[in-house]
Amino acid sequence: MIDKIPVCQISLPLSDHIEPAVSYVPKAFSTHLNRIGSDDYLAQLRMVSILFIQIPLPDTGPKFVADLQVAFTSIVQTVYSYEGDIRQLIVDDKGTVCIAAFGLPPSSHEDDAHRGVLAALRIRDILQKLTRTTASIGVTSGKVFCGPVGSADRREYALVGGAVNMSARIMSHASGRILCDKHTYNLTHGRFSFKSCPPLFVKGKSESLEVYEAIAEAAVTSARQRRMLFAVEKKGKRRSHNLPRNIISASGVEYIGREAELVRIAEAVKHVVEMKKKLSESSETAHSASILCISGISGSGKSALTSELMLECRHSGLRVFKTYAYSSDISIPFGCLRPLILRTLDSLLSQRGLEAQEDISLENCLEALSHYFSPENIKLLPMLHDILPSIRVPEDETTDSLRGESRALKLSGLCTQILKHSNIDVFIFEDVQWMDLMSWSTIVQLGTELDEGRMIAVTCRPANAPWTASLTALTAASIHGREVTVLELKPLNTSQIRKIIAGLCGVDPDGVSSELVSTIEQMTEGIPLAVAESVKAYLHSK
Repeated sequence: MIDKIPVCQISLPLSDHIEPAVSYVPKAFSTHLNRIGSDDYLAQLRMVSILFIQIPLPDTGPKFVADLQVAFTSIVQTVYSYEGDIRQLIVDDKGTVCIAAFGLPPSSHEDDAHRGVLAALRIRDILQKLTRTTASIGVTSGKVFCGPVGSADRREYALVGGAVNMSARIMSHASGRILCDKHTYNLTHGRFSFKSCPPLFVKGKSESLEVYEAIAEAAVTSARQRRMLFAVEKKGKRRSHNLPRNIISASGVEYIGREAELVRIAEAVKHVVEMKKKLSESSETAHSASILCISGISGSGKSALTSELMLECRHSGLRVFKTYAYSSDISIPFGCLRPLILRTLDSLLSQRGLEAQEDISLENCLEALSHYFSPENIKLLPMLHDILPSIRVPEDETTDSLRGESRALKLSGLCTQILKHSNIDVFIFEDVQWMDLMSWSTIVQLGTELDEGRMIAVTCRPANAPWTASLTALTAASIHGREVTVLELKPLNTSQIRKIIAGLCGVDPDGVSSELVSTIEQMTEGIPLAVAESVKAYLHSK
């Protein structure tokens, strides 16, 4: 019998001794080991989004290894670009399968499910180009065990749980599609377009599994989506403009604890309508767009209020555009502004009788845009290719010589001028704390360029980001005497929490026990979304 070989003992930090081996070890393990000094507390139950990716390659032939290397490298680069991790690559009777995960330490995010679906869409497109076939991908989200399994002699970092097993089962039924479980769909359906699929019956489940096919990123998110759960429906009622605004919102929904904010939003919209009418009757112009800033922690009701803002605008005949910044956008220059910039250019071309089609000559496009932009800005149009690859205006000496910061500033100014010519009356930008600095500087500049008949609305977390100073500048009422509304969403008080519990339980507020109210208040710290989720859990347990 061969004696057991003793395990080599090394001192930390790990990277000082085996740095070349770090790329072979999961980030969750190597980062933890360097920080903590041991594998204590490495095992956790975490909310994770899992991807099982079947790589469409023939498992025989001399090109298999080379093709697999190219495909796997592309998958790794895509997953890492969205701050996910690779769990495993398997070649067995199921074919060639790669397992990826989003939500592992040290790179956990609030939008890990969004990142997972986004990565799946990118991987599908990349593998389609590389292999000329379509990958089958299963995406699930849920609470799983993440940590070491095995003995002191040999162990690995593993993911164990129902969500992992279901991702593999769903992948086996995907047949060239991206299929997501219901939990992933619920977390991301406002951000992607999905197609409902027939229920699946999979191994290990006695009941059918509800699945959805991910098609593409959603171009625009509906105002009716992402409605806050703490809203209590008023059956059969819809507010007319004669009803008190602190009773029913524009959608016929009562937002408990946010009545004063709804009034101020309605007043802000009314101001824009009045100024728009005034400007239409006068030749004077004033570059001082109204500003609405809604600040609050996650779950405090920011998205619900912007949905109501959209409905108020539509009731008032204002054109509105709403977009979101995600944490994955923070490193993408002009990330959340790109669709709006392209939409505006298409609209301007259409106004000149040109549709945005590939057969339009470059000369005709430039001639049409010259009716809106100065000759100096026309010369800068080639720089749009930096952020919109579909726009191909040849560089000349004016733009070719621009580099680094000077090029970025010129591009930001050009984007500001483009958005200034948009037909949008109210721009809504959600979660601007995730916005890249180029997008944010463009919005700040846009706020000084638009007239009083238009509005810029932003939502953000409590100010703690690099753009805090510019947020202060954007909301400074002294600049051009602009109309500014700042709403800081506070936690709900005891009385408001009691009303939410009563509304969701269908009882009179006086019938709600003080003990239950106190317990939920302590658990949730008055965060509306957390209050609603706690009440739902309470009802489910009964």
